[in-house]
Parts: sequence; structure tokens; C-alpha cells
Amino acid sequence: FRRTMIPILERRFGTTAAVIISALLFGCAHLSSGGLLLVAFTFVMGIFLGLIYVRTGSFWLAVAGHCLANFSNVPTSLLASTEIELWPFGVASAVLLIVCTVLFFKITREKNGADASAAEGAEAQSDQATPTNKAN
Repeated sequence: FRRTMIPILERRFGTTAAVIISALLFGCAHLSSGGLLLVAFTFVMGIFLGLIYVRTGSFWLAVAGHCLANFSNVPTSLLASTEIELWPFGVASAVLLIVCTVLFFKITREKNGADASAAEGAEAQSDQATPTNKAN
């Protein structure tokens, strides 16, 4: 879904719009599974997964995030026939998704910062090693 949709939408509308549109379509794809609440949840999840895909370029990392989100709903599914309140599991799933996303962005920001610093350092060393021709 994201591997195909985001690049096409990104060329036409830009990255932000591509992520939002793909998330909206992802949410609508879940309409028949559980109504508007599920559409809203999957829309938000689609934004997070789209950002993961755009930020890393890794389709499989977005798939792993989708699997994690689906797996976090297993307790809710198992307890659905009992009289246990289910909303805490939904909240826990949302918190888990948010925490994982924040950690992901923190890690990738640090990695991107380190990569940029290393590239700048390498460029500076290259500039120092290259002799310059001075015309008098």
C-alpha cells in the first residue's frame, strides 16, 4: 500500500500530502472491518507508518510497525467475549504505538545527525587535503 501509493502521491503533491492521503485511504480500507472508530485509529496509525516509510525508505520497517499494531490488539480480541472492560487495552495499544514512534524518531534523528556530522567532517578533511591553485 505505502510502497506504491506514497511515491506516486509524493511526486504529485509532496511528502506531507502523500503521507496524509495514503493514511486516509488506509483508514478507509478498514471501514468494513469496524466502523468509524477503526477508520480513525487506522488513519492515525497510517500517518505513523507512512512517516516511518518516508523517513527510512524501508517498506519492511513499516510492515513491522503494522504487525506490532495488529499484535497489540490480540488481548482485546481474546477478551472480547468476556465482561472485562476493553478500553484499557485500546489505550495501551495507542500508547505503545506512540512510544515506539517517538523512540523511532529519536533514534533516526540521532543517526541522521551523526551521519550529517560525519559527512561534514569528511568533506572538511577532503577540502584540507586538496591543494588549491593560487594565481598571483
